[in-house]
Amino acid sequence: MNIARRRREQSNTAAINAHVGRRIRECRIMLRLTQQEFSEMIGIINRQAYKYERGIISVCAGNLFEIGSV
Repeated sequence: MNIARRRREQSNTAAINAHVGRRIRECRIMLRLTQQEFSEMIGIINRQAYKYERGIISVCAGNLFEIGSV
């Protein structure tokens, strides 16, 4: 795989992570939950919830399901 293609894919992934994170944050705020309450409800640590909302890390399918259940 060439370098330019790899960078495009990383850029696309970062944009998707940021979008998903914004939506998670919007939903959490609509439910009037703190990050601490939210992270406890889905079974993750507070720092991980923060990273999800900022788009720093990707949300795995299992956690995305848990978030949707909340």
